[in-house]
Amino acid sequence: MLLLLCFATACYIDVYEGKRPIDYPNTRWVSESPDMYFEVGDSWVDTYSQIVINDEVIELIINFDPGALVFFDDPSGFDPNTGLIMPGVNSKENNFFSGLCRFRPDRMVVYSIRNDKGFLDDSIKEIVFIREDIVSEEGEP
Repeated sequence: MLLLLCFATACYIDVYEGKRPIDYPNTRWVSESPDMYFEVGDSWVDTYSQIVINDEVIELIINFDPGALVFFDDPSGFDPNTGLIMPGVNSKENNFFSGLCRFRPDRMVVYSIRNDKGFLDDSIKEIVFIREDIVSEEGEP
């Protein structure tokens, strides 16, 4: 019985808690290739992202699962107040691309990119985001 309880508890442990970019409020995560960034505000709901493809700016929603998977989605399928996908929206159809992540305090590397819709150029095998603190008008991060 104790072994079963330990196993059940271990299944709910999020080993990436505190390591994902959404755990660093008031930060900007920037990639040079492709030209994209996302910002984390005061909470995970307050996240803004965009990518530039062929000089066109496209808004994205970034979603992290409880593991190391990240989804880059079309924001039209999400409730802007809660950050949750709206009822009736097919999450697979709403996804631009996704990938696995390696998290560090100063960077996030997305690899094993799943790009079924051809949203990204096929030459992109990983995306490296570098963390920048967002400085307020008062000069404080």
